[in-house]
Amino acid sequence: MLSLRKCLEEEKHKIQEILTKENITDLCLKDIVYVGLENEELFGVIKAEKEENKWILKYLVIIDDKRGQNLGDALLRSILNYLYSQGVHRIYFKSKETYFLKKGFSVNNNDELELNIPDFFSKGCNSCGGCNEVQ
Repeated sequence: MLSLRKCLEEEKHKIQEILTKENITDLCLKDIVYVGLENEELFGVIKAEKEENKWILKYLVIIDDKRGQNLGDALLRSILNYLYSQGVHRIYFKSKETYFLKKGFSVNNNDELELNIPDFFSKGCNSCGGCNEVQ
């Protein structure tokens, strides 16, 4: 069974292992950190953090043996859904990652990636082909 949710305190050690393996030095798990689990095994993590007056997507990591299964898309959608439910309409990513460009982010005037969350959800789901609403 697939589960996408905010991380729990007892998962922080496992999350930090995954991040360290990917050479991510941001091991602080404050702000909004979502995890993906399949049959209670952690397969990925995503973090959004408020900096100044805007929300920044800090990272999205899927473990090696789970990549290519649209699980990153599922995690991205889950955190965007949460942020949108909290009144957030835009999120940013500070480097030009091809993955995020494919997901609908665009390069803005500050040379960072930007996503309009309502527009993202209005385009439908890449994973299943039939979703087009925030749930």
